[in-house]
Amino acid sequence: SSLDWHGRWKALHYLAKRFFAPVLISGVENLEAGTVDIHISSDAGEEKAGTVKWFATDAAGKVLQEGSQDVTIAPRTSACVQTLELQPLLDEHSARNVIVWLELHVNGETISDNVVTFQRPKHLALQVPQIQAVLKTEGDKQFIEFTTDVVAFGVWVEALGEAEFHLSDSFFCQHPGQTISVQVISDAPISESDFAVHSLADTHA
Repeated sequence: SSLDWHGRWKALHYLAKRFFAPVLISGVENLEAGTVDIHISSDAGEEKAGTVKWFATDAAGKVLQEGSQDVTIAPRTSACVQTLELQPLLDEHSARNVIVWLELHVNGETISDNVVTFQRPKHLALQVPQIQAVLKTEGDKQFIEFTTDVVAFGVWVEALGEAEFHLSDSFFCQHPGQTISVQVISDAPISESDFAVHSLADTHA
């Protein structure tokens, strides 16, 4: 059910790749309390030292508040490592207009990231993003590089015509100022006419 008739990856396939990752950062929101509990789950067999970075934006992507905390990630555990008190932001901007972005950094690399909302994505005060997708070639590999002017939820790539490929990541959320590069996995090179880019905003325009 996570593959289409052509064997192309659907949203579930990409999401499963994330939620089955060896180390996962996630957040549990509590609208009544105005909090987000940040959890780290690790299936790794060794202890890791890392840093949790988070920031809250409005639905357009303006940063409202941010912070970080060093953490020790015990092997084969799942634990709440921090609770964010965000009631003042919710009071000022409303639950439809606050998005929390989570990142877990280990050895200078982002090994997991996630997004937390206080409303279902379709109820957020999202604007229609202008997403730029540029196809690049590095050696014998191809990549699509994404940027956006405002927050974009559920960014995905549609293969057009006879093009057959999948990506190293898709159905992701993106904020302005962030560049996301994903690898094209295909038996033959593709061109920019072989794909179209969509986001959640396109599903209810």
